[in-house]
Amino acid sequence: MDLSQTQQQILNSAGHALVRGGPGSGKTTIAILKAGDLVAHEVRPTETVVFLSFSRATVARLIQALNEESTLTPSQKQSIQIDTYHSFFWGILRAHGHLLGLPRPLQLLGPAAEAIQLAEIRNEYPKDSQRSEEQEREKQDRETAEQYRLAREHGLIGFDLFAPLV
Repeated sequence: MDLSQTQQQILNSAGHALVRGGPGSGKTTIAILKAGDLVAHEVRPTETVVFLSFSRATVARLIQALNEESTLTPSQKQSIQIDTYHSFFWGILRAHGHLLGLPRPLQLLGPAAEAIQLAEIRNEYPKDSQRSEEQEREKQDRETAEQYRLAREHGLIGFDLFAPLV
């Protein structure tokens, strides 16, 4: 593969980088090559490079690019994990949530089901535009406490708890 001078500079750079470019400019290819280079030179055999995205479409594109990349060895490819943020965190919580005292099994509490669980609290306050800052803080605190209670007592985990619990 022939890389441009800029692409080669990005590939050779150390540390974090922000890469901007339009569709088809090679951002995904460079990211995959950079991950392969990390696997080859810096990552231990038991470690992986992880790509996380909020978008399933981005995950699909990265997986496709990884599968199509002929310059990486099968071993390098196996050491690159590509997933959505939510799936990655959910896997950690399901496997290790018991270490936080969460019951087994855990269940995902989707946004609609969570709204039903929090409706009683939400109905006690004026609409968004009519709430004072103090009321908003109180409402948020009560909702957060209820989310944690649902997690601890019933194993129901909403998306808002993914990052704090992990």
